[in-house]
Amino acid sequence: MPEAQLPGVCWACEWAMKKLKKQLGDNAKAEMIKAKLMKVCDSIGFLRSRCKKMINKYLDTLVEELSTTDDPKTICANIGVCKSVGMLKLIQGFPQNYQKV
Repeated sequence: MPEAQLPGVCWACEWAMKKLKKQLGDNAKAEMIKAKLMKVCDSIGFLRSRCKKMINKYLDTLVEELSTTDDPKTICANIGVCKSVGMLKLIQGFPQNYQKV
């Protein structure tokens, strides 16, 4: 089953990225981001193991993503654990065209 379809992984990703974005501020260094990433899943509850697996799998990419101005939904879509927000909005904006494709 693709990771984006695993129950709770998208929610856990968005939760963790939102929490980290608040903690890190604008000029966080890579070492600080990595240290916070390694601890963020400790307070998530029953999704802790899935959260930690996701962090470990995408650690380097998440460090880069958290250095950008991307919001949590975009970060999680970029690593592939959530569906792309942009495509969903595009389809919703042009439903008559989507049905023809």
